[in-house]
Amino acid sequence: MEALEDNGLQVSIEKKEYLRCDFRRYEVVHQKVAIRIKDRILQPNESFRYLGLVIHRSGRIDEDVAHRIRAGCVKWRKDRRRQCWSITKAQANRVEVAELRMLTWTCGKTMVDMIPNGVFRAELDVDFIIDKMREGRLRWFEHVKRRPQTASVRGVEALLVNGSRRRGRPKLR
Repeated sequence: MEALEDNGLQVSIEKKEYLRCDFRRYEVVHQKVAIRIKDRILQPNESFRYLGLVIHRSGRIDEDVAHRIRAGCVKWRKDRRRQCWSITKAQANRVEVAELRMLTWTCGKTMVDMIPNGVFRAELDVDFIIDKMREGRLRWFEHVKRRPQTASVRGVEALLVNGSRRRGRPKLR
Protein backbone atom coordinates (compact mmCIF):
# COMPACT_ATOMS: atom_id res chain seq x y z
CA MET A 1 0.00 0.00 0.00
CA GLU A 2 2.82 2.37 0.89
CA ALA A 3 4.56 1.54 -2.39
CA LEU A 4 1.47 2.65 -4.33
CA GLU A 5 1.19 5.88 -2.37
CA ASP A 6 4.91 6.58 -2.78
CA ASN A 7 4.46 6.44 -6.55
CA GLY A 8 1.57 8.91 -6.52
CA LEU A 9 -1.37 6.48 -6.57
CA GLN A 10 -4.21 7.26 -4.19
CA VAL A 11 -6.22 4.24 -3.06
CA SER A 12 -9.67 4.71 -1.53
CA ILE A 13 -9.89 2.15 1.27
CA GLU A 14 -13.60 2.75 1.91
CA LYS A 15 -14.58 1.48 -1.56
CA LYS A 16 -12.34 -1.58 -1.65
CA GLU A 17 -13.74 -5.10 -1.73
CA TYR A 18 -12.10 -8.36 -2.72
CA LEU A 19 -13.13 -11.38 -4.75
CA ARG A 20 -12.08 -14.79 -3.48
CA CYS A 21 -12.27 -17.25 -6.36
CA ASP A 22 -13.40 -20.80 -5.69
CA PHE A 23 -12.44 -22.53 -8.94
CA ARG A 24 -12.52 -26.01 -7.40
CA ARG A 25 -16.31 -25.68 -7.01
CA TYR A 26 -16.42 -26.28 -3.27
CA GLU A 27 -16.67 -23.75 -0.50
CA VAL A 28 -13.73 -23.48 1.86
CA VAL A 29 -15.74 -23.07 5.05
CA HIS A 30 -13.06 -23.83 7.61
CA GLN A 31 -10.68 -21.10 6.51
CA LYS A 32 -11.84 -17.66 7.55
CA VAL A 33 -9.57 -15.13 5.88
CA ALA A 34 -9.61 -11.49 6.88
CA ILE A 35 -7.86 -9.11 4.51
CA ARG A 36 -6.87 -5.84 6.15
CA ILE A 37 -5.61 -2.55 4.83
CA LYS A 38 -4.61 -0.06 7.52
CA ASP A 39 -6.70 -1.72 10.26
CA ARG A 40 -9.79 -1.91 8.03
CA ILE A 41 -11.17 -5.35 7.12
CA LEU A 42 -12.18 -5.64 3.47
CA GLN A 43 -15.57 -7.18 2.65
CA PRO A 44 -15.75 -10.18 0.28
CA ASN A 45 -17.72 -9.84 -2.94
CA GLU A 46 -19.59 -12.45 -5.01
CA SER A 47 -18.79 -10.95 -8.42
CA PHE A 48 -16.41 -8.41 -9.85
CA ARG A 49 -16.54 -6.22 -12.95
CA TYR A 50 -13.20 -5.83 -14.70
CA LEU A 51 -12.74 -4.36 -18.18
CA GLY A 52 -16.46 -4.81 -18.87
CA LEU A 53 -16.57 -8.48 -17.90
CA VAL A 54 -18.42 -9.71 -14.82
CA ILE A 55 -16.36 -12.42 -13.14
CA HIS A 56 -18.13 -14.55 -10.53
CA ARG A 57 -16.52 -16.11 -7.46
CA SER A 58 -16.87 -19.60 -8.96
CA GLY A 59 -15.10 -18.52 -12.16
CA ARG A 60 -18.24 -18.75 -14.29
CA ILE A 61 -19.58 -16.03 -16.56
CA ASP A 62 -23.32 -16.77 -16.24
CA GLU A 63 -23.91 -13.37 -14.69
CA ASP A 64 -22.11 -11.64 -17.57
CA VAL A 65 -24.11 -13.53 -20.20
CA ALA A 66 -27.38 -12.76 -18.41
CA HIS A 67 -26.39 -9.09 -18.09
CA ARG A 68 -25.69 -8.82 -21.82
CA ILE A 69 -28.98 -10.49 -22.71
CA ARG A 70 -30.88 -8.16 -20.36
CA ALA A 71 -29.12 -5.16 -21.85
CA GLY A 72 -31.37 -5.45 -24.90
CA CYS A 73 -30.41 -5.16 -28.54
CA VAL A 74 -26.64 -4.96 -28.34
CA LYS A 75 -24.56 -4.90 -31.46
CA TRP A 76 -22.82 -8.20 -30.80
CA ARG A 77 -20.49 -7.99 -33.75
CA LYS A 78 -18.70 -4.94 -32.38
CA ASP A 79 -18.22 -6.50 -28.96
CA ARG A 80 -14.57 -7.56 -28.87
CA ARG A 81 -14.68 -8.97 -25.34
CA ARG A 82 -16.61 -12.04 -26.42
CA GLN A 83 -13.51 -13.30 -28.23
CA CYS A 84 -12.09 -14.73 -25.02
CA TRP A 85 -15.35 -16.15 -23.62
CA SER A 86 -15.35 -19.88 -23.05
CA ILE A 87 -19.05 -20.57 -22.71
CA THR A 88 -20.91 -23.79 -21.99
CA LYS A 89 -23.58 -25.20 -24.27
CA ALA A 90 -26.34 -23.94 -21.98
CA GLN A 91 -24.94 -20.41 -22.16
CA ALA A 92 -24.57 -20.72 -25.94
CA ASN A 93 -28.24 -21.72 -26.18
CA ARG A 94 -29.27 -18.67 -24.15
CA VAL A 95 -27.22 -16.39 -26.39
CA GLU A 96 -28.72 -17.96 -29.51
CA VAL A 97 -32.29 -17.59 -28.17
CA ALA A 98 -31.63 -13.92 -27.40
CA GLU A 99 -30.17 -13.44 -30.88
CA LEU A 100 -33.22 -15.01 -32.54
CA ARG A 101 -35.55 -12.80 -30.49
CA MET A 102 -33.63 -9.75 -31.68
CA LEU A 103 -33.88 -10.94 -35.29
CA THR A 104 -37.65 -11.42 -35.01
CA TRP A 105 -38.01 -7.94 -33.47
CA THR A 106 -35.90 -6.49 -36.29
CA CYS A 107 -38.21 -8.03 -38.89
CA GLY A 108 -41.28 -6.77 -37.05
CA LYS A 109 -42.60 -10.28 -36.41
CA THR A 110 -43.44 -12.21 -33.27
CA MET A 111 -43.14 -15.83 -32.22
CA VAL A 112 -46.90 -16.15 -32.75
CA ASP A 113 -46.34 -15.82 -36.53
CA MET A 114 -44.59 -19.25 -36.41
CA ILE A 115 -41.92 -18.35 -38.96
CA PRO A 116 -38.84 -20.64 -38.97
CA ASN A 117 -35.58 -19.16 -37.72
CA GLY A 118 -33.83 -19.81 -41.03
CA VAL A 119 -36.20 -17.39 -42.77
CA PHE A 120 -35.09 -14.54 -40.51
CA ARG A 121 -31.43 -15.39 -41.04
CA ALA A 122 -31.88 -15.55 -44.83
CA GLU A 123 -33.90 -12.33 -44.93
CA LEU A 124 -31.39 -10.35 -42.87
CA ASP A 125 -28.32 -12.22 -44.21
CA VAL A 126 -27.01 -12.88 -40.69
CA ASP A 127 -24.71 -15.70 -39.56
CA PHE A 128 -25.03 -17.57 -36.28
CA ILE A 129 -23.62 -15.52 -33.41
CA ILE A 130 -22.09 -18.66 -31.88
CA ASP A 131 -20.10 -19.24 -35.09
CA LYS A 132 -18.89 -15.64 -34.96
CA MET A 133 -17.85 -16.13 -31.34
CA ARG A 134 -15.93 -19.27 -32.32
CA GLU A 135 -14.19 -17.38 -35.14
CA GLY A 136 -13.28 -14.64 -32.67
CA ARG A 137 -11.82 -17.16 -30.23
CA LEU A 138 -9.73 -18.69 -33.01
CA ARG A 139 -8.55 -15.22 -34.04
CA TRP A 140 -7.66 -14.49 -30.40
CA PHE A 141 -5.78 -17.81 -30.22
CA GLU A 142 -3.81 -16.87 -33.35
CA HIS A 143 -2.85 -13.55 -31.75
CA VAL A 144 -1.61 -15.37 -28.66
CA LYS A 145 0.37 -17.88 -30.75
CA ARG A 146 2.11 -15.05 -32.63
CA ARG A 147 3.42 -13.54 -29.39
CA PRO A 148 7.04 -14.35 -28.48
CA GLN A 149 7.73 -17.25 -26.11
CA THR A 150 8.86 -14.79 -23.42
CA ALA A 151 5.46 -13.03 -23.30
CA SER A 152 3.48 -13.56 -20.11
CA VAL A 153 0.46 -14.74 -22.10
CA ARG A 154 2.46 -17.67 -23.45
CA GLY A 155 3.39 -18.78 -19.92
CA VAL A 156 -0.09 -20.26 -19.53
CA GLU A 157 0.69 -22.93 -22.12
CA ALA A 158 3.18 -24.66 -19.81
CA LEU A 159 1.07 -24.17 -16.68
CA LEU A 160 0.59 -27.28 -14.56
CA VAL A 161 -2.35 -27.36 -12.15
CA ASN A 162 -1.75 -29.06 -8.82
CA GLY A 163 -4.23 -31.65 -7.61
CA SER A 164 -6.67 -33.84 -9.43
CA ARG A 165 -9.83 -33.11 -11.36
CA ARG A 166 -13.15 -33.17 -9.62
CA ARG A 167 -15.28 -36.27 -9.85
CA GLY A 168 -17.64 -36.96 -12.71
CA ARG A 169 -17.79 -36.16 -16.35
CA PRO A 170 -16.19 -32.87 -17.44
CA LYS A 171 -18.53 -30.06 -18.42
CA LEU A 172 -19.22 -29.83 -22.14
CA ARG A 173 -17.86 -26.69 -23.73
